[in-house]
Amino acid sequence: MVEPGESKSASDAIRTIADRLPAPVRAVTRHGATMMISFMGARNAVRLGSNLVLTRLLTPEAFGVVGVIVSVNYVLNMLSDMGFTAYLVRHKREDPRFLSVIWTIRLARSLVMSLILLLGAGLFASFFNDPQLAPAIAASAGLPVLGALTSLAPTVALRHQRVPRISFIEFVEHVLGVLVTIAAAVWLRSYWAIILGMYFNVLVRIYASYRLFDPLRIGLAFDQEIARDMWRFARIIIPSSIITLILMQTDKIFMARYFPMAELGLFMLAVSLAEMATQVTGQYNARILYPLLAKAERREGDDPARHYYASRRRLFLFFAFGLGGLIAGGELVIRLLFDDRYLGAAFYLSIVAIRPLLKLTVAPAERFLVAKGYVKATLHANIVRLIWFAALGPAAYVTLGPVGVVAALMTAEAPVAVYNWIRLRRYGALNWREEGWLALAAALGAVLGYAANAGVNALIGRGVIPAF
Repeated sequence: MVEPGESKSASDAIRTIADRLPAPVRAVTRHGATMMISFMGARNAVRLGSNLVLTRLLTPEAFGVVGVIVSVNYVLNMLSDMGFTAYLVRHKREDPRFLSVIWTIRLARSLVMSLILLLGAGLFASFFNDPQLAPAIAASAGLPVLGALTSLAPTVALRHQRVPRISFIEFVEHVLGVLVTIAAAVWLRSYWAIILGMYFNVLVRIYASYRLFDPLRIGLAFDQEIARDMWRFARIIIPSSIITLILMQTDKIFMARYFPMAELGLFMLAVSLAEMATQVTGQYNARILYPLLAKAERREGDDPARHYYASRRRLFLFFAFGLGGLIAGGELVIRLLFDDRYLGAAFYLSIVAIRPLLKLTVAPAERFLVAKGYVKATLHANIVRLIWFAALGPAAYVTLGPVGVVAALMTAEAPVAVYNWIRLRRYGALNWREEGWLALAAALGAVLGYAANAGVNALIGRGVIPAF
């Protein structure tokens, strides 16, 4: 248990650091949305830098092994997803008894996940046709239960919209984790370095959750009424999570089963690059846009439709332009950033960047619909995705093989966009001009990306510049 005085000292330390920042930076940090975007941008820059270093220290096979570990953990997490954060943020109660019960349920669920990873490592490795994966999967077994030991204080802070503190602490955690992972990679030169980095990140997160947030008096507890109420909430979340699991992991499972581990490593690198945009916009949707829309819905005389486009316009236009450039000019990006061992990731980058581009219109719409009281918006959107994939996936696999499955999954956001537009129109929130600006920004980025890539290839072909 953390004593109040200890938390106060940690808070004072954070404020001291903030006071010593340059004046322009202090001005930025006063605005929650701007601070979150700034830290997420900085975090992605650090992540990109770590990729540049790690790809020179490790082989593509190492990223393939880590990709399998992440996928297996993700599968177990989604199969048992109960929506802890969403449930706590929206619930009226915040007393120690209530929080202790939620923490206990989360811990029990994570303990089961860890046991499955430990005892089932061999079965998972056999599924992926690579027995050598078993030690790596078993080694990741401690991650779920350690993660569940973190305090609920960060979630309570999110409930109260303390985004600046959360963003700052997460950024520091990420930087420390990257430094440890790179140091381990220099020493080990294998995927074990990344696994060590994962454990270090979890340990830092545990420390931060107890020392850098307001203390919570929580411990082991159980209450049947709270558990039943949470189950009533979770039974809507679980079906949606299972569908999300199918949609988000099928591509990786196909790649892992039918391609060499090195090829999976190239694919995972491409996914990592493309999803940087989704991380920023996703955090914005969850931490800034959704609370804003929910507040407008609660406030008499206000309407979430007034804030739906205006609150995210510039940020999303920027990412639409960038993702359009990745789709058409992914090869040039890979050439500039990585050595020739990773050039094969360019093909995958052009495909996987489609999903985050479409999510720029899909994800905010789902948040809007939930804020308006349409709680099943995410579930219905996932059903639309599943229907699209079930109809297109088999034909794509027969025609193009596993890569066709990937393409079918990446384009599954398109019918959801149409479905959401119909729903938005019913609430009077759809603005075709705003949607058109997003499409135009993406098209402009694609044109410039294609032109830049074609120009570089032409110069290489003529011998004007050396191949790189």
